Amino acid sequence: MPPLMIPLNDGRQIPWLGLGTVTTLLRQDASKLVANANTHGIIHLDTAQLYENKESIGAGIALAGRPREELFVTTKIADLPEGKTVRESFMESLARLRGLALVPHSEPFTERKTQGATMPLLEFLKQHDILATSYGGLIPLTKQHGGPIEPVLASNRQRLEKETGQQFTSVSGLINRGHQQQADRPTFAFRTSSKLERVKEYIATESLPDLTQEEMDVIFVTGSKHHFRRYARWIDD
Repeated sequence: MPPLMIPLNDGRQIPWLGLGTVTTLLRQDASKLVANANTHGIIHLDTAQLYENKESIGAGIALAGRPREELFVTTKIADLPEGKTVRESFMESLARLRGLALVPHSEPFTERKTQGATMPLLEFLKQHDILATSYGGLIPLTKQHGGPIEPVLASNRQRLEKETGQQFTSVSGLINRGHQQQADRPTFAFRTSSKLERVKEYIATESLPDLTQEEMDVIFVTGSKHHFRRYARWIDD
């Protein structure tokens, strides 16, 4: 089954589900996990210079053997040294990915800077037709237990397991499914796990029945009652 896609503002489409390469893979050999994910259908990879593992990610891509044109690779630039352009830093990242090629597109590589943005972030993104990305979206479930949303997801999980006959090792698939159903506010979701079984479960999310609108509403309302941030805590300061 081909992955579910999200349309971009330039007419192209990109998979909603991507493999994150930080947390357990920070400064670690990510080649095996990347190869397994590519082989089983995750063709969207999230990387960053700060993760310090690009060489092993490139090795995993090579090991899987998928055509370059099928892959979507995101990277994030760290500190930009004085005198170096964004493009130069970006091309260095490509080189560390074992020379992964930049697939030509209709528009040339451009650098854009946003200034004076004072409105709420999601509102600003919507105004400019920019899609948000979910990083660490499952952290409140995986790193802090006992939150108000847990019994809600347990009930959803029980219904879907009964309906499909499929057992879930975690409730993460329910959140993934919710990401897919947000037609009015689609987001990319990056998930990371060192376990191949969990990666397969993420992929299998695409074949799950939809959550009902009532279930979606309860998830959003209940989840908003409790805030927990593990990464980038400076945002809350």
